[in-house]
Amino acid sequence: MNNLQLFAAGLAVALVVCYAAYRMKGSRKTRLDIPCETYDDMLSLGQITSFFKSLGLKKKIHTPFVAEADAPAIKNKFTADTVPTMKAGYVCLIAGVYEEGQNTIRLGKIFYVKSLDEELKGMLGDDGLVVLS
Repeated sequence: MNNLQLFAAGLAVALVVCYAAYRMKGSRKTRLDIPCETYDDMLSLGQITSFFKSLGLKKKIHTPFVAEADAPAIKNKFTADTVPTMKAGYVCLIAGVYEEGQNTIRLGKIFYVKSLDEELKGMLGDDGLVVLS
């Protein structure tokens, strides 16, 4: 084997390793480590809006979202041990802030509530997830 063939083989192995590392990083799931609160009442869109305003978010860094805990996008994005468990008789809603550069949810709250107001239900739609701006 000459030097050129050896170099080409080494380059091919390096490219395969880099591609595999890239694919693994892209499929890695995010940990969801935010506080929970339980309310024996209805949760309104106004309460969610006030919550996000209290966080002092930065538009270019933070992406706020609201999602039902059992929405497919949530189950596919977060590790199983960190997806909130459902409580009988309650709706579980996640109000979170995604940081894309860190691939994490650093800010947010999990709400267990008896019901959602009509405006919030309409906003969530069939997907159970809405990204805010």
